Amino acid sequence: MLAVSGSAIFIRLSTAPALVLMVYRLLLAEVVLLPAAVLGARTHRPRASGRELGLACLAGVFLALHFVSWITSLEYTTVASSVALVSIQPVFVLAGSWFFLGQRTSGRALAGALLAVAGAGVIGAGDFALGGMAWYGDILALTGAVMIAGYLIIGAGLRRRWSLWLYTSLVYGVAALVGVTTCLLRRVPLAPYPAREWLLFVALAVFPTLMGHTVFNWALGRVPPAVVSVSILGEPVGAALLAWMILGEMPPPATLAGGLVVLAGTGWFLQNQVRDADQGPVGIRQLPANKVQ
Repeated sequence: MLAVSGSAIFIRLSTAPALVLMVYRLLLAEVVLLPAAVLGARTHRPRASGRELGLACLAGVFLALHFVSWITSLEYTTVASSVALVSIQPVFVLAGSWFFLGQRTSGRALAGALLAVAGAGVIGAGDFALGGMAWYGDILALTGAVMIAGYLIIGAGLRRRWSLWLYTSLVYGVAALVGVTTCLLRRVPLAPYPAREWLLFVALAVFPTLMGHTVFNWALGRVPPAVVSVSILGEPVGAALLAWMILGEMPPPATLAGGLVVLAGTGWFLQNQVRDADQGPVGIRQLPANKVQ
C-alpha cells in the first residue's frame, strides 16, 4: 500500500500526460517481468487452456480500461468525486466474488467493508461536482471501479494455477498494448520526453507497479479478492500522508476524518475475515496457498 500510495506523488511531479505515464509504467515493468516469466516457463511449463489465456488477456483489458476511464474522468469531474466513486469498487468485488467464485462474506466483515467505503466517500464528499459534463466524468469513474473489480476477480481465479511472473507479464503486456492504442487514437505523443520524466516513469514502474500491483497479484493467489480490494482503499490515505511529508500539502479535515474511517473499516473487515476463515465455511472461504510462486 505504501508503494501504491506513491503513485499520486510521482504523477503530481510529472508533466507528461497521464495516459503516457500509464503506458510507460506498464512497459517498463514488463521489461523486468518478461525475462522472469520466460525463465520460469522453462522450469515449470504452464498448462494454460485457451479459456484461461482469454481470461488473462481480459484481466489486462480490465486493468487498462480502469486506468483509461479513471484518468479520463478527471477531465470532466473533480478529483474528489472521481476518487470517491472509484472507491466503491469493493462493493463490486464482493458481489462478483459471491456470483463467480462462490465466496460468501459474513455480516460482520461486510459491515467493515462498507464502513471503509463510507470513509472513502467522506474524503470526496466535500467536492462533488454538479452540472455541466460532471455526470459523464462520474460515470467514467464508476466504470473504473467496475473494471478494477473485474481485474481482481479474474486474478483471484487464475493466480491459484498460474505463476506470478507469467500472469503479471501477460496482464501488464495486454494493458500496455491497450494504453498505446488509446494514445495513438487520441493523438497523445509517446515521445520525446526529458530525462527527468524518464526517471519518474521508472519510479512509477518500480514502486506502484512492481512493488504495488504485482504484490496485489501475489496476494490474490493466497487470500480472497475482497481482502485485496478493501485494502486498496488505504491508497488515498497513504497518498495524503506522503503528500504532507514530501510536498508539504496539509490534508484537509475531511481527508483526515475519512482516512480514520477507512482505516477503522479496513481493520474491522480484515479482523473478521481472519475470524471467519478460522471458523471454516462460515463467511469468506480461505483460498488454498498457491504452490506455483
